[in-house]
Amino acid sequence: MGGIVGGVIGAVGNIIGGNMAADAQKDAARVNKKQFEETKKLLSPYTNVGPEALDTYKTSVGLNGLDKQREFYDNFQTDPGFKAAEDYAVRGLENSNALRGRGYGGNVLAGVGDYLQKNMLDAYRTRQSQIGGLVDTGRQAAQSVAGFGQQSAQTQGQHLANAGYYQGAGLANAGQSIMDAGAYGQQKGAYGAGASGGGLASAGNFLGNLFG
Repeated sequence: MGGIVGGVIGAVGNIIGGNMAADAQKDAARVNKKQFEETKKLLSPYTNVGPEALDTYKTSVGLNGLDKQREFYDNFQTDPGFKAAEDYAVRGLENSNALRGRGYGGNVLAGVGDYLQKNMLDAYRTRQSQIGGLVDTGRQAAQSVAGFGQQSAQTQGQHLANAGYYQGAGLANAGQSIMDAGAYGQQKGAYGAGASGGGLASAGNFLGNLFG
């Protein structure tokens, strides 16, 4: 009887131990998922700006239609930063010519016009490069999130697989404990029966020899 009780106790212990190990693996999977969600949230400003910047860049080169490109160009020309730089450059040219006594003749005005046109083109290309930098930032952030997501999925999958293994092992070990206890009980019963039979046989032989 004691062997059976011990086997049951061992089986319960194996099940509890397996479940505890499985729960620990499930907790680890949840923690990993939470870390990925937090990382994705931190990178969201960069991943969100990428598509917006790409659409703006497409507008600047006319891929979203000529009307939108013209609107983008007009907005660029009236940008406070660009206007300030342009005004500063014009004043510099005017002051330089004034100091040289050239005044504001046709050649000077033509030179200023050529400078402004070139400056506008350079500034426009610089603006496009800045937008392109935002596109690259968004792309890199998206690649990072994808990499973190793949790694997180693999880690979570491994933790959950381990959880299933530990639960299965606990049940298997519990079954083995009960089987071992049953086998022990059978062996003990057989040993007891054999011992009793051997004792009776010995007693019969003794009596036979005594009165034979």
